[in-house]
Amino acid sequence: MAFELKKRPAAVPGESADLTAACPLLSTRPALRAMLCDVSYADGSRRVTATLLVFTDGGAFKACLRDRDTEETAWVTGQGLTGLLDALEVGLQEGRLDWRKESKRNRR
Repeated sequence: MAFELKKRPAAVPGESADLTAACPLLSTRPALRAMLCDVSYADGSRRVTATLLVFTDGGAFKACLRDRDTEETAWVTGQGLTGLLDALEVGLQEGRLDWRKESKRNRR
């Protein structure tokens, strides 16, 4: 199943990144790779890459995926690192992540 990143209103211009070679875990997760690495949409317009924060809490793996292009975040919990990445991939592929607008007071 191919994944095409859908354009959403941008906050700031894009920057370049390609983590596929450095992180083989992304090679089987095209939607997550696109969020973290793609600097443009299918129509050629620029986008800002996302950031991913991973941590453990009480034995569970948790992640915060931050879409810097739209200033929104989505939180996911999973069993183990690969389970967490799989949950992010499925959520992105199926459009089921609960995206929340960032609070301006928490921005640096």
